[in-house]
Amino acid sequence: MPATIRDIPECYIDELCRLGQSLRAFRKMHGITQVILAESLQIDRRTLAKLENGDPSVTLGTAFTVWKELEFELELRSPAQQEAHQEKMDKNYLPMHIPLADYPVLRRCSWQLQANDSVSPQMAYRLYHDKKADIEPRLMSRKETNLFNCLEEVYGPI
Repeated sequence: MPATIRDIPECYIDELCRLGQSLRAFRKMHGITQVILAESLQIDRRTLAKLENGDPSVTLGTAFTVWKELEFELELRSPAQQEAHQEKMDKNYLPMHIPLADYPVLRRCSWQLQANDSVSPQMAYRLYHDKKADIEPRLMSRKETNLFNCLEEVYGPI
């Protein structure tokens, strides 16, 4: 008898979809069709399609078997752990393009660039590093302090 799906929190549906997208990306990256992958995993192609679409009707046993066979690493967190993890991720987030206008101290370190320019994280690190004697941490906003700390965590002390 198929399981009934009801009252599943949106965050779990989002996570299932994310896992499904990862599975699909993995399969396509390796140039494998759903049929071939399903056969190698000894599951039905329709079940694989459901997994890729984040369908919550796929049994946990089947889903975990697929993730294990493909050597995916999963981490389960309580809501409190997830919130703490998300805060850490938000705090340590490095954007691909850092707009100088949003970071006044970085902007002063990059006098040779236009105020509306953006720089890569590597360039931001280099700019801070090259002007470290002139940096006044008390002038940094919380956002800029987070960027500065994250750059140090990724690239080493400035």
